[in-house]
Formats: sequence, C-alpha cells, structure tokens
Amino acid sequence: ATIANFEREGIATQHVARVPGSSGVAPIWVDGRGSNRIIIVAGANLRVSPAAAEAGVVASRPAVVIGQFEIPQATTAAGFRAARASGATTILNPAAAADMAPELLAVTDWLVPNETEFARLAGESLAEDPDVEARQIEAFATRLGISVAVTLGSRGAAVMAAGDRLTRVPAPPVTAVDTTGAGDAFVGGFAVGLAMGRDPLAAARLGCAAASDSVTRPGTQLSYPDRVQAARLLVALEG
Repeated sequence: ATIANFEREGIATQHVARVPGSSGVAPIWVDGRGSNRIIIVAGANLRVSPAAAEAGVVASRPAVVIGQFEIPQATTAAGFRAARASGATTILNPAAAADMAPELLAVTDWLVPNETEFARLAGESLAEDPDVEARQIEAFATRLGISVAVTLGSRGAAVMAAGDRLTRVPAPPVTAVDTTGAGDAFVGGFAVGLAMGRDPLAAARLGCAAASDSVTRPGTQLSYPDRVQAARLLVALEG
C-alpha cells in the first residue's frame, strides 16, 4: 500500500527494498488543541544500509537530499556524502530528537530542528524572550558551523545561513486542526524552494506556507498540499 501510494504521487520506487520484519510505524496522538505526540517504532527502517542510500542518491542525481533520524545516522551520512560529491544540498531534520553523530554533522548543509530537537542538540531549551532566543540560535549555528532553520510552530521559523545573520520568517496565520506533520511540510517546502534556486529566506517562506496550509487539515500525508494546492501557494508567495 505504501509503495502504491508513492507511485500515485509520482515518487520513484525503484530503490525501495523489501526486508523481513515489520514496516516502520509512527502512532500519533492529537490533543484538543491540535498538538501532537508521536511514538516511533522504526522496524524495517533500521535496516536501510549505507550502500543503499549512496546508490539511490548516485542514481537519482538530485538537487537536494533530505535526511532524518528514523533510519541509521550512518546510512544518512553515506547518502549525504554522495549528495555532496554531486553538488547537491543536504538538509537534515533531526527527528525523532536524538544526539547527532559527528560524521553526519560534517556533511550537513542545513539543519532544520523544531524546538524540542533544538533543545536536545543544543543542551538548552529556547527562551521565551525573542532576543535571548535569537542569541541562542545564533550561538548554536556558529558553534556547529552550518546553516540552521529552526521551526517555531505558529511563530514560523528562524533562519540563519552560515556566516549570515538570523532572520525570522513568519508563518501565515491559520486555525490549526492537527499539527502532525507540519515540520515535514516545512522541510518539503524549504527543500523545493532551494531546489528551484530560491534564496534561503524565500525557501523558508515557502516552507512556512506549506506548513501552515497542512495544519488546517487532519492527518499527515493527506494534509499536505497536492500539486494544485502547491502551485497556488507558489503563486500567492510570488504575488
């Protein structure tokens, strides 16, 4: 069913491998305010090999490669090394929250954590004071030496390209029904923006628009904008 869904959405599946055991699952609980809690059971995801990741990237020759923590970090690092070798941009969404392997950090161009993931990696929670929060993010990005885009829920995102200043990108205001998958929607929009040649702030605006749009509908994949909706988001941003 998952592979059939990918094919319906135009996602290439020739590098999908089948292995013994259960597929990865992520049961979701959503409270009355639309906030969520996710329990991840990795299953077959843990068996994705570095060689498979490298081969997939080499064969597809993408402009942007996205990784996260639901497969082994060594596997993502191998895919990112192949991406870097071909001139692609690498984006790491450190979810579910965990410490990051140095070898993965070394091949990451953009790190895109949410507030919880930032706290795990930085060793401190973001402050409520916006000025203090900005200094925390700037210090974190400078210490790691990479570009960072921290997603901040309804407040949008804080974006800091390596060597640049932090800039806040607001999220379009909406009434949230279910925030599950909003971070993934941001990462997807952000990646599309970069792949289209947009600068990081323009890409982050597209990410915020996609995330805000997604929380107005329940679910994860079903809440994401389809091709028609995505085109409308682009037109609205460019208008």
